[in-house]
Amino acid sequence: MTTAVEIVSRALNGWPVNAVYYSQSGIWNDDDGAGPHIGGYRRDCSGFATMAAGGPTPGWNTVTFLTGGHVYLINWTSLQPGDFVGVLGEGTAGNAGHIMVVVAVDRVAATYTVMEEGGGYGPDRNTYRLGHGPDSRPFAPYRLTGLAAPAPQPVPSPAGLPVYANGTRVLSLKNPMMSGTDVAFIQRFIGSAQCGVADGWFGPNTDRGVRWYQGMRGITVDGIVGPQTWHQMGF
Repeated sequence: MTTAVEIVSRALNGWPVNAVYYSQSGIWNDDDGAGPHIGGYRRDCSGFATMAAGGPTPGWNTVTFLTGGHVYLINWTSLQPGDFVGVLGEGTAGNAGHIMVVVAVDRVAATYTVMEEGGGYGPDRNTYRLGHGPDSRPFAPYRLTGLAAPAPQPVPSPAGLPVYANGTRVLSLKNPMMSGTDVAFIQRFIGSAQCGVADGWFGPNTDRGVRWYQGMRGITVDGIVGPQTWHQMGF
């Protein structure tokens, strides 16, 4: 299983931006571009989306993404980074369908941002209005079947942690270190691969994890969990 954060990370970093030429038959194997491209993902929208989802090569297509049960329909109000927006299912083969990977959602501006392989050199980063796609086709939001939630981590503090509501404090690396349940949430949200064990203390590992997350989301990379970063996390 894969997590939403991993899907976003692969969508942003898996292929070099604006360097992979669109093809419904050619493939890209994540090498340095020298080729030959053997055993990789198809260089079209669904091949790119399959790569982001962690699916098999050469990739599902816009029909089998849905008919194969790899994604399921969700509401626009539930859309989050790591989801997909597309025209999928029967009758969407070839140029009739399209699929994009959601990397950010701005509910204040009522927009969502995607990475997509849509023609020419890609992948491209584009922003669209919630409830709409890039054209008049019936775009809809989908979520990967079996999407894994970030694994909860124990908080090894015998006396417990100070309790703070998520989004109410500005968190950063300080001396003495900040601690609390909101720090533990940040650590669990970003994941142990980036922040280490979620112990509720904002140390150097958490600072690095926050900077990684900010870079992945395309916001200011400063290691400070303030309004901008909290907003990306849904607060």
